[in-house]
Amino acid sequence: LGWHINTRSLKISLPDNKAVGWIQQIREVRQQKHIKWKKISQLVGRLDHVCYIIPAARHFMNRLRRISAKAEKYKTAIVTNEAKQDLALWEKLILRAQRGISINNVIFRVPTSINLSDSCEQGIAGYSFITGIAWRYELTENEQVSFTLNLKEYLADAINNMMQLTLDSSPHPCCLNITDNSSTSSWMHKSNHDPDACPIHNAIARRHAETLLQYAACDYSQHIAGSENIIADSLSRDFHLPDEQILGLFHSIKPSLFPTQMKIVKLPTEITSWIALLALLQPKKRELKWQRTPNHWMEWHKRGGSTNTHLQELTRVEKVRTCCGFMHAVRRGDFSRKGYGQVASTTARAAVDHVAATIINGGGEDPRVDGSGKISNLLLRQQRAYKKLDPATQHQKALPPEVYRYILRRANTPRSRARAELLCSALFFACRSSQPPSHPPRRHGDDSI
Repeated sequence: LGWHINTRSLKISLPDNKAVGWIQQIREVRQQKHIKWKKISQLVGRLDHVCYIIPAARHFMNRLRRISAKAEKYKTAIVTNEAKQDLALWEKLILRAQRGISINNVIFRVPTSINLSDSCEQGIAGYSFITGIAWRYELTENEQVSFTLNLKEYLADAINNMMQLTLDSSPHPCCLNITDNSSTSSWMHKSNHDPDACPIHNAIARRHAETLLQYAACDYSQHIAGSENIIADSLSRDFHLPDEQILGLFHSIKPSLFPTQMKIVKLPTEITSWIALLALLQPKKRELKWQRTPNHWMEWHKRGGSTNTHLQELTRVEKVRTCCGFMHAVRRGDFSRKGYGQVASTTARAAVDHVAATIINGGGEDPRVDGSGKISNLLLRQQRAYKKLDPATQHQKALPPEVYRYILRRANTPRSRARAELLCSALFFACRSSQPPSHPPRRHGDDSI
């Protein structure tokens, strides 16, 4: 297999002749401005071989793979300065593989740290099931609009891994990172992000790989349902609760995956500064839906000459009627873009829900509930009335059989016939509209015998 395995020291190492030859090839590539596909593809294959015993090195392959893809298409490609920096790092990785890697970092074994993380639009959080050390961080407004929700999940998992590795005293740490985001579960194992289109993803992946290499650790990812990730979910959302109160709630309800002892610590300044630096890498900021609604809420109050946006000193009935009036303004299209007009009933109700969430996070009472503690019937009836007036969903018509016959008639060769059958199968089953074609009602006696 091209490896030396020492069963006494339990190490896997790269043979000396391979290590010397591959390092020499890397140095030759670093001196070139252009490279041919045959040479770069050979180098990528050799470095992939090293990734089998240094899994964290997979995160440093994306630039080289893109150069290989361009060279395959155009016969030659430019060796960028960033790729040369990666190759300089690969020299150190090959030397490490030559000295030997512990088998503990290659085989499947019992994890020394079980880490869970989660995020929401407002913040990120994580904790360890073994040590009980938890952390949470409320994102600034700039960071909230810079990171997508998947990116926040990825960031939370990477930071949680960094935090828990500093507390792992094992000589060969093994981290099991549990998340309720399938994309994050995949990215923690292997990333191939475009450095230009996804600079933040690329930066997180490299920082995660550097951390694993620093502690000589290995990691595995596991996906769980969001309903089971209760603790991390609460830590990432309930910033209006102090640490002592939220720990008291955990001890009282005993949720799943709750450690025997738990302590919430603050993130080091180094990590919070790194998060702020990542936000600056986002070329295009996004606008959060929940951010627009409070602005509309304040604008609506300003039109009416009121400044009581948190509805203080109002009775429950007055709060509910205020929410009904705001929902009607949203429904009417007062805040819609020019030319859009009336909005759907679900959009109007969501605007009220976002306002209520903002007031609750600020320490106020839910303005939607009545004296019984439930959502007021006035709001529910108003929404049902809007729903009745919403236009019916227009389903796309199904393709007629003549389309499939035409595709099959055009197939003259066995290869084109196979493609045509696959296309027809995809159009009929995978891409089929939910609205079946209408047929005239059948009468008794029309069936032929």
